[in-house]
Amino acid sequence: MYNHMSRDVTSSFGYDYLLRQCRLRGKIDSNGVVAAYLEERLNMGVNFLLSAEIDHCKKNYKFGFGMTVGE
Repeated sequence: MYNHMSRDVTSSFGYDYLLRQCRLRGKIDSNGVVAAYLEERLNMGVNFLLSAEIDHCKKNYKFGFGMTVGE
């Protein structure tokens, strides 16, 4: 990604795996930020979510979880 105003360039590499009952996504970018996302189907219409984003340079760590019901 190129920001014309600040002339900053960022690139990223990501993946997306679909398994039988879950989906796993992740990415890493040129700023050193690593992110991962897991979505697992527990039952029909019930999904469990886990996510994380880690930026070691800025010491910024984000973790989360959630549940969706009724899709």
